[in-house]
Amino acid sequence: MVLRDITIKNNTPLSLLRGGYTLIELTVVVSIVVFVSIVILVNTKGSDRALAVKRQSNDIALSLAKARDNAASSTPYLGQIVYGYGVRFNLQSDKQSYIIFADTNNNAKCDDVACGCTFGCKQELVEKRILDSKTTLDNLGMNSADSLSYCSTTTCSSLTVYFCPPNPNTFIFGQGAAVTAPFNCSASNLNPNNIARGDIIVAGLGGGTNLQSKGIITVRKTSAIQVGYSIMTTPVPPPPSPPALPSENLTQIRYHWRNDVGGETTANSATGGTENTILKNVLKNETKRLRIEIANKGSADSASISYRIEFRAKGSSCGDDTVGTWRDVQTGPEWNMANNSGGIINASATSDVNPIASGGVNNENPSFKAGYFMDTSSITPSMTLTASEFTELEYSIRAGGPAPDGETYCFRVTNAAYAAGTSSATNKFTYQIYPELTLAGPSLAQIHYRWRADDGDE
Repeated sequence: MVLRDITIKNNTPLSLLRGGYTLIELTVVVSIVVFVSIVILVNTKGSDRALAVKRQSNDIALSLAKARDNAASSTPYLGQIVYGYGVRFNLQSDKQSYIIFADTNNNAKCDDVACGCTFGCKQELVEKRILDSKTTLDNLGMNSADSLSYCSTTTCSSLTVYFCPPNPNTFIFGQGAAVTAPFNCSASNLNPNNIARGDIIVAGLGGGTNLQSKGIITVRKTSAIQVGYSIMTTPVPPPPSPPALPSENLTQIRYHWRNDVGGETTANSATGGTENTILKNVLKNETKRLRIEIANKGSADSASISYRIEFRAKGSSCGDDTVGTWRDVQTGPEWNMANNSGGIINASATSDVNPIASGGVNNENPSFKAGYFMDTSSITPSMTLTASEFTELEYSIRAGGPAPDGETYCFRVTNAAYAAGTSSATNKFTYQIYPELTLAGPSLAQIHYRWRADDGDE
């Protein structure tokens, strides 16, 4: 067998060396064709919308010019004397059309049934113009100065451009404009609402893009009509926020200082029968009971947590973090837990104490859940609160020797799972109010004296 050497030059087309194309090559070519077709189609649709906006803007400008020319020549309508011609746009009732009307009773408005008239109506509708299906009336503008000023739908959801002979004179009315009949169409008439310029904005519909073609038709009180176009970037609205997840909101909402006399129901108020009242002139080593109401103000059940009572000296307010951190009453040294005189066992269940005059608190939520009475430990057993529940915790405490005389202290309960002093943002507590207490000042007493003879030194 004889083998012949075949040399393939670098510039030889591969297609000349074999009988066809591979599947990969065909796939690539088809993908490119499809991509280019999509780009062309999208651009074509965008161009169609832009062209529709231009056509529609020109059509509105021509309608305004026609009304202006009819007014200038005092053209009669249906054999009736015409005092003026107008064009009315109403975004509130119809963004896809506008009305050309003839004023036959000299009140500068359309009194035809097609214009919404219900009593004493006239045949004044000259034409109702329907917009191109790719466009819509997007906005209106009115300004006493010669500049574009968009209106809100509450101030000018409608706009009327009214022309009357002989010049013609041009008047621009917004929604609710006070126009009296017979209308004074002379050039000396002050333009109602002092409107110098009106704008009708046309926009393209559809397309799914943030680039939107718009047309602006401007009418001035000088009777000048102008058309402009622009490609405006419409901000893409952010995605809607997901609905808020149900969450707990444990709130320290009320308190009452009580005297340490007897059991839970026999102890009385230390502040004259009023809740949420600062307790003053408390002696060191004098036991007081602090009753605190916690309510779940959220929309979900709370986790099972233990509550710890904490204290700190008051700054400019109880929420002033510049004075130092919150500290556990259990560890003091300024404050400590104190055995109660009523023989109540530590961590006993509390009841809904009433009345307030005896040291109770007003109920916040519909349902009461028993809390705990604490005198040897600052931390309660764990418990949960549903979104409809509140609880009352009572702590038996007293100030120790290191507490400065006359100092004012603030108190709070918090989630014992966090270290003492943890911020409310972290421990997920809300403090609507803080219990306050002021220690008594130093007590100076004159207790002894002695007379001495003046017969030498001391």
